[in-house]
Amino acid sequence: MVEAEESFFWTKKLLTDAGVFVGVSSGAVLASAIRAAQRLENGTIVTLFADGGWKYLSTGIYTRDWNDIQNEVEGQTWW
Repeated sequence: MVEAEESFFWTKKLLTDAGVFVGVSSGAVLASAIRAAQRLENGTIVTLFADGGWKYLSTGIYTRDWNDIQNEVEGQTWW
């Protein structure tokens, strides 16, 4: 299970560090891939980011801090 805060963190990190504009479920996919990678000695992990960020612009996840939007987004189903 990936909580909203962790998913939002990785979604924003993908945009700021890699220029990849994806949606919240993609942040959850990346969080899960990172967890899986930490358990592997070696190997390759492939992920698919299936949603774009445009659907989530109104949430403020790309421009605001988690503490500022936490109350607004908690309890919403994202994926």
